[in-house]
Amino acid sequence: MTPLSLKTLARKYAELGLSQEKLDLLHDYFLCFSNLYGVISVNEAWNVFKHYEGSNRLHKRDFVAFSGIVKREPGHPYSVLELQDAYSEETTEDPEERLIVNNRLIGSGYGKYILLYHTVDRQVDKPYYLPNERSSFLANVEDRFFLSPEGKQMVKFLGKLKTDGRYRDFDGKPRGDILDLDGKLVAGKCLSDFACYTRTEQFDIDYFKNDAKKREAAAGIHDDCPGQDSLLYLQRYPDRRLSAQ
Repeated sequence: MTPLSLKTLARKYAELGLSQEKLDLLHDYFLCFSNLYGVISVNEAWNVFKHYEGSNRLHKRDFVAFSGIVKREPGHPYSVLELQDAYSEETTEDPEERLIVNNRLIGSGYGKYILLYHTVDRQVDKPYYLPNERSSFLANVEDRFFLSPEGKQMVKFLGKLKTDGRYRDFDGKPRGDILDLDGKLVAGKCLSDFACYTRTEQFDIDYFKNDAKKREAAAGIHDDCPGQDSLLYLQRYPDRRLSAQ
């Protein structure tokens, strides 16, 4: 989806007819949706919005229309996807079925939406968490997982761990050397002292034969240090042990 220019965005927001206060509020809510839930449909997001703001603050049609504009606004840490963008077999064009997705769940290449699929699977038959207070929900304009005392302690702890420099499968068997982004061995280094691609990310890059496509795929991958990647893994899969996947 091609991003819109600032001029076009300003025109489309003006055509929506909402005050700047309401536009700012919607931007905050969409950011909270992505930070708190990872992925949520526009229809379900409307129910959350209505829970805190009531149905008189905004019409649902304006909420849905906003999602169609913000999906083409660059610079957000989340994306708004049409359902068929993520699920090729889907044919619905219902804008209420759009997905608000944290960009951390979107990769590149062959497995671009694997984390999105995993998250959706884990959400099945579970209610969306609703903090008791509106202010507690809106505090999620920042990623609270990393700002909590526990999150900060875990980042510090993981960053001090040293790697043996080998990729390992879930059964513990080594599957090759880990190289940093400059192609150097990392054995003996602390996890906070280098950045590397996981085997899944490297597969996504190697999937392409064209060098330009490889660079494009690599550019779409977050270059966090392994300690940060490990914390992200724990955030997504709290019931699994860590591996070099």
